[in-house]
Parts: sequence; C-alpha cells; structure tokens
Amino acid sequence: MKFKNKMKKYILVLIIIFFVTLLVLTTNAHAAVNNVAFSAGKGYGDLDASDMTIENYSSYANMGYQSYYSTSPTNSYLLGSFSNGRKRLESDVVFLTGHGTYDSVSTTGASGLRIGSNGGRYIGTNNFDWK
Repeated sequence: MKFKNKMKKYILVLIIIFFVTLLVLTTNAHAAVNNVAFSAGKGYGDLDASDMTIENYSSYANMGYQSYYSTSPTNSYLLGSFSNGRKRLESDVVFLTGHGTYDSVSTTGASGLRIGSNGGRYIGTNNFDWK
C-alpha cells in the first residue's frame, strides 16, 4: 500500500515537472514573435556578402522574428521605415555586412553607417534611438 502511494506521488511530480518544462519551452520559443530583425549589405569591392545577408534574414525568421533584408541598401532605404512606421535601423536586431573600420560599416559602394553624425555617403548613428 505504501509503495502505491509513493508511486502515485512520484508520477504526479513527474507530470508537474513535464508541464512546467513544456510551459517554459513554449514561452521561450515565442519570445521573438513581436520583435523585428533587419539584415542589410552586399559587400565591398570584390567581397560579395549577399548570401550572408540572406542567410541571416532566414535565421532570424526561423527564430520567430519579423525578418527583413536588403542586399543593395541605399542611404534612403537604410533611413527608411517598415510599413508599420518603425525605422529599419531601430529594429531589435540589426545585421550589417560589408567593409568596416573602427567607426563605420560600408554596406555597398553607395551607403553605410558610421558612429556620430552624417558624413558623405555615411548615415550617422545619431539619427537613431538605439536602446
């Protein structure tokens, strides 16, 4: 009799652990659903990183992000917004491919991003509210 009671308690504890684990895993799987990821860049000179940009776009989409990409971004496109009004470079995840220095990234020959204010072909990071 004692064995049956212990066994029932043991099974009940296992069922509770199972459902708690299932709840945690389900919650984590949907954590990115309302978040936005933006991947941009082609490369620089002979370097073509278009495949890397598209691969990251797909990876973020598979994780549940609303994912977008551009393999030929211009300054106006990078400065632009999605249809919901959110600025592209204020996405939850921003992935840029291209050529970089200590203070800038060139996403194509015609556009890029740099620390500080605008300059030449570069968009300055001061234009955005990155949290």
